[in-house]
Amino acid sequence: MFDLPFYLMVFAAALLELRRPRCGWPVLVVLALAGLLRPEAWLLGGVYWLYLAPATPRPVLARYALLVVAAPLIWMASDLIVTGEPLYSLTSTREVSGEFGRNRGVFDAIGNIPEYAGGSDRVVTLGVGGLGLLLAVYILRRRAALPLALGGLGVATFLIIAAAGLSVIPRYMTVPSLLLSLCVAVALGGWTLVHERTPRRVAIGIAVVSVLLIGWRAPDLANDYRKLADQATFVEAQHQGLKQILDAPRAVEALQHCRPITVPTHSAIPVIRYETGLPKQALQASIAQDDRRRAASC
Repeated sequence: MFDLPFYLMVFAAALLELRRPRCGWPVLVVLALAGLLRPEAWLLGGVYWLYLAPATPRPVLARYALLVVAAPLIWMASDLIVTGEPLYSLTSTREVSGEFGRNRGVFDAIGNIPEYAGGSDRVVTLGVGGLGLLLAVYILRRRAALPLALGGLGVATFLIIAAAGLSVIPRYMTVPSLLLSLCVAVALGGWTLVHERTPRRVAIGIAVVSVLLIGWRAPDLANDYRKLADQATFVEAQHQGLKQILDAPRAVEALQHCRPITVPTHSAIPVIRYETGLPKQALQASIAQDDRRRAASC
């Protein structure tokens, strides 16, 4: 739910910086808002503050620092108010990642970078996008530094998350993956921006190779789209079915007495709590229970 606005704000901050280098507080404000949705923006804000430091007066830099720390402080204050633990989000996420076997360490995370950055199709995203990246560096020169830095910070954040014992999952590589997807467009159309004869021929060659690779992968991409549409339909039907169960008279009565209420995955717990107002302790994912507790649960 938070992913799309988070990515929009991260790329909006990058666009502000591209239009006016060392833009300052507008970029930090947007990153602070993004940091309220996902903590990866905290690293982006901190690195940007360090980038501003050499050319920014100290009083102004101090005010900028308040914007950098605002999101993590608000996040921890929210955890403290709601749960009584300022680091609840970190500790609970680490526990869940351990239950699912997603905290696989830095070295496993490094090995997963190509797969996760490739998204739905590694041939197109990594292959064509990689060619487009090289062409973009040639065409844009210094202007390519910001997108490259953003992608590098995305990879660094992914590795920091792995080192912290949190979930090593594809969503934390989305920023580098999106940048590579943009580079696919550069591979296809970058030749229109090159005017020297020899580099233009190379760029046209990259476009031809890219078209051939995309054409080769087109049937698989169409199948992936159908699977994604089916999955979205399934999740929608699943939530509708869950609401019907929760609204059933027998279920309403049972929900008040049966403890713990077992659900297949953690993802259903917020939905049930929202619909019923039950406390967190009343619900538990079956993956977090041993065999004896599963047998005794409702």
